[in-house]
Amino acid sequence: MNPTLSALYQWGIQNTPEDPSKRTVPRQMTAEDRAWLDELMVDEFQVMKDSVTALRNESSTLEDLHTTLETLHDLLESIDNANNFHKIEGAFDAMHMMLAHECSECRAQAASCLAVSAQNNPAFQQELLARGFLPPLVGLLCNEGGAIQARTSALSAISAAVDHNSEALAIFLDQGGARGLSNLITNAHPRAPTKALFVVSKLLRYVTQEHPDTAPAPFPCDDKGRVHVDVKTGEQDGQSSVPYAGLVGRLADAFAESLVAPLHEMLSRPTPRPEEEEARELLINILETAQLMAQIPTLRAALLEHGFASLADTHLESVVATIRAHNNEDRPDDAPLPGIRLAIAAKKLLKAITDEDK
Repeated sequence: MNPTLSALYQWGIQNTPEDPSKRTVPRQMTAEDRAWLDELMVDEFQVMKDSVTALRNESSTLEDLHTTLETLHDLLESIDNANNFHKIEGAFDAMHMMLAHECSECRAQAASCLAVSAQNNPAFQQELLARGFLPPLVGLLCNEGGAIQARTSALSAISAAVDHNSEALAIFLDQGGARGLSNLITNAHPRAPTKALFVVSKLLRYVTQEHPDTAPAPFPCDDKGRVHVDVKTGEQDGQSSVPYAGLVGRLADAFAESLVAPLHEMLSRPTPRPEEEEARELLINILETAQLMAQIPTLRAALLEHGFASLADTHLESVVATIRAHNNEDRPDDAPLPGIRLAIAAKKLLKAITDEDK
């Protein structure tokens, strides 16, 4: 709910007497009351227009820009405002300017604005593609020397843009986005690896579980073997400029080149102790991501070549030893087993890689 309307609602509740006989009888609104109410109600579209003007104003200070981008972010959380953004002259030019700004916080805030606008919003996804936002966002993501907040915000925007969108995914791969994911996976920032793994898993699920290349029934193809379908309905529409065919292979090649090595590095570390909760959660995410990768034959081969089966087995043995030690201790029977989720993830990865039926 709009913060202003929420505050007005709360005020009304607090100032309404519980006894109905003491409540004020409604009266006709006066011109003065109307004027006061009009001042209270914010014209959000006008605020967005003013914000764009401020972003494009060369005299705006950094503090002005930060405040303006924060306001814009709050407004763009509304899907209606996000879908009206293109109606403002120079709006997307202003966002391009902010993504290229020398201030890393401005870059991060601009990327965050795009992320919240494109989240579950196909119309805004298409705006991002049509107006060329993916290349600069991937550039921010891949900038290893850049501020981590700008990079993770760019990743959030990319994640929203490529959601169920083969054209955006193709651009992401063409721009070398997998390398940016690779660097974040091994980054020391506490949240960066988890965010990167989430996007990797999301893309893998898309191409292995929802993508037409792996669908049980074949989709209609043109004479060059290209498939064009509507992302939402699954119906052939003939409008997509990027064919689905081959996208799984391109993603597999990019991930084999960029992600297998850093995931191997992470899995080669000692199994975290039970009290190292964050490290264990990260390890579970890595094991589950590798399991998804193993569903694609070329990636499964790369995992085998890099010894992922042995690493999974090592973590499984470590957790089993911890559980045995736990069982030998004087603890309640209903005490949770330490690392059981990690053991399950390691076992599933081991099966996914070594299953001869694949």
